[in-house]
Amino acid sequence: MLLRALGGVGDEIVSPMAGLRLRLIQTVPAIRGRALQIQADAQREIARHLRDAFPEQLDEVSAAALVGAFIGAVAGALQVLLEDPDAVAGGPAQLRERMRTAMNVALRPWAR
Repeated sequence: MLLRALGGVGDEIVSPMAGLRLRLIQTVPAIRGRALQIQADAQREIARHLRDAFPEQLDEVSAAALVGAFIGAVAGALQVLLEDPDAVAGGPAQLRERMRTAMNVALRPWAR
């Protein structure tokens, strides 16, 4: 389900503007703090929705772990990809495909 959601993400997440945002988050402490706060709030909310959608399979802790793995995988993959000039030169479609591959690896333990 989370991988399907990633497939619906537009070019914005792999755009040059996303690279600029990432550099600002990495270099401006106030922006980094706010970004982490927003990310943490979003993770909790997504985990609650996931738990509510699959109450027979996920409790609060397992839903939070699954969402944390997904968010961490997305953030880690984006950071590496957007800092790599060769990856960026491949365009949004190639970046999305490389991200999808990274998500599959990260979420493999939860795949059924």
